[in-house]
Amino acid sequence: MTPPPAPADTVAEHEWKEDALSLPAFPQDADLLPMTLSKAVPARILIDGKSISVGKDGVVRYTVAVEGSGGVRNFFFEGIRCDTAEFKRFAYGTAEQKFAPFQSPEWEKIRNFGLGAFRYEAYRQYFCDIGRVTRKPAEIVREIRYPQTVNE
Repeated sequence: MTPPPAPADTVAEHEWKEDALSLPAFPQDADLLPMTLSKAVPARILIDGKSISVGKDGVVRYTVAVEGSGGVRNFFFEGIRCDTAEFKRFAYGTAEQKFAPFQSPEWEKIRNFGLGAFRYEAYRQYFCDIGRVTRKPAEIVREIRYPQTVNE
């Protein structure tokens, strides 16, 4: 005898599904917001306030400029999952001021060391509330503009 079909409200229906990739416009200097970070981050980090979005999948997507000591900026379009403490680099900025997607990017755990420490601080202080709840884009921009506390 065959068991009856599973109810529509099953685990499979609630599995996480990533939104399709949509690349943002290249950022303008006026839209770049400097993040207040601890001294552990070895570069200046700027987030394009206009690029911050939260998808149906709960991922905070944003454009980041990583500025080295010589003033050279590298741009990336990334995402952070508050529920799993993971990040993904979707695309990189080109000399033509466009984004080119990475081939087969993977979700990686957020780590608190080296240059990647900025993601850890963004995750903890700006993008996600306690309990791994994703903030709204306007809240994220406000937190970047007016940071409350920074871990030293």
